[in-house]
Amino acid sequence: MTPTPSRRAWVTEPGESLVDVASAPTHPFILMTRFDEFLTQSGLPPGTVVSPDSIAFTLAPRWPDEKDYAKMRGGLLWHPLFWLPLEVSLPSVSKHPETGEMTMESVDEFGLRVALELEASGLYDAETGTWLDVLKTFTGLDADDPAVQQRVLAFFGGAEDAELAGIDLDPILATAEDAAANPNWASDVASELAVDHARVRTLLGLVAIEEIIESDGRGLVSPGDDSPAELKLLARSLAPALAAMPVPDPITVEGGAQVPANDYFRQTADYLEEHADTGGVDYRGVLDGLHRVIELVTAGLDAELEQIAAKHREADADSE
Repeated sequence: MTPTPSRRAWVTEPGESLVDVASAPTHPFILMTRFDEFLTQSGLPPGTVVSPDSIAFTLAPRWPDEKDYAKMRGGLLWHPLFWLPLEVSLPSVSKHPETGEMTMESVDEFGLRVALELEASGLYDAETGTWLDVLKTFTGLDADDPAVQQRVLAFFGGAEDAELAGIDLDPILATAEDAAANPNWASDVASELAVDHARVRTLLGLVAIEEIIESDGRGLVSPGDDSPAELKLLARSLAPALAAMPVPDPITVEGGAQVPANDYFRQTADYLEEHADTGGVDYRGVLDGLHRVIELVTAGLDAELEQIAAKHREADADSE
């Protein structure tokens, strides 16, 4: 007998996908707020949770040898994150078919895979922005009842409870159409989307730095202070940040040679470091050079984001 679904709203909004990699990536401030809210409601320590910026929510992997779930507060005991099978809720490890090397999926891949599983199975519904209330759906228990909360926490701590032990999300997770043909469909899609997300994150980061340069760093040193930043401080802050970003895009430098934008940013940062205590550096010229390279890399920004978004929409359609 299929249980009658009961749903709850939690942090996400109606119409919000968990994995909008390109079209509307969740703002870092919203992610930070949701992370804090998750810690407050769950009572879990920060070191036990993961907050990938590739998805719209925080994860709480339950390692088999840890008892953190038993120390939780009662606010989120209904949430499907705490009832996922271990093979879904933990980062997966894969073996390279040729070298035999074992690798664990990245934080972004982990988050995207879990998000894809949740959304494809209906444990999360993007149209309504709601999540399945696992306790109410499978047992009829009210997760807001303190007695129920104590019972669930005792179960998480190792107490025997046949009714709670009977909660099984595997049949729901297996309903995704791709799962029948390829049980690893979510991992495969997540691996590709993780690459796209890293690219989106880089491009949007470049745009943010471009805007800082164009505004002469107003408000950068002190929020609310509209005075421009010192050019030396601005250049010495932004060049290393750009050098750390993965930007292999080729650009044409003086003389007609093509080099990766990464090299230009790195060489600029090294130059500023070498001349930190000497005069004669044209910081305005340095900032103009950084700005020019950013413009070159992001010239096709809208088209590239749309291409990635189209790929994401296709992945969504395949998982429905």
